[in-house]
Amino acid sequence: MTKSVSPSIFVLAAVGFFASLLSAQNIAGIAPDDPARRLQSLSLKPIAAEKTEGTTATKFKLDNGTDLSVTTDDRTHKVLFIEADWNGNIAGAQSDFPSLKFGETTLENIRRIAGSNGFGYSTTSMNRSDDKLVAINVFKIEGKPGIAVAFVTTLDVAEFQKKLGGREPTTDDIPKNLKLESLILAREDYLDQIWGNDKAHDPNEKPIKWNSH
Repeated sequence: MTKSVSPSIFVLAAVGFFASLLSAQNIAGIAPDDPARRLQSLSLKPIAAEKTEGTTATKFKLDNGTDLSVTTDDRTHKVLFIEADWNGNIAGAQSDFPSLKFGETTLENIRRIAGSNGFGYSTTSMNRSDDKLVAINVFKIEGKPGIAVAFVTTLDVAEFQKKLGGREPTTDDIPKNLKLESLILAREDYLDQIWGNDKAHDPNEKPIKWNSH
């Protein structure tokens, strides 16, 4: 005999499932280790895709103008890496990391929230790109072993020098002026794969807390 199941049970189960998604650490509703098919369920429209050594990087344009890139593993069909790049649109200024805003939050703010400087890869921790200084600080996430968040902060070199009025910058000047431009959420072993294993760790490093909004 087949037992009937109340539709309300399915509704409650669905509510619980989506609530867990909303409370999880994610960018645009996507988290590392999610199945690649989740991208389809979010109704994101791809604008470009590139295959490289067993992975596929797909780019999307969110409704708020933010550029989103998601890298998936072609073998496991799981998400490895998610990056949100702000394009300067005020509508997209709020990042998926609570309280952090693109174009406003400084590296100094991030260090204060995290309680440390996290760690950096020698290949990416601080670089000059055209007229910008780019820093990438990486943090392990509390309660999410194997997953890391990277904050990409930048400053316009010419504007920074003008602001200093010709004086030499101090060690405090740069983190106060580097502002959040991109947010990355990824498997740490994948970051090791693309950025290398040479890392510098803050002696006071500890996992950052990423709570839901």
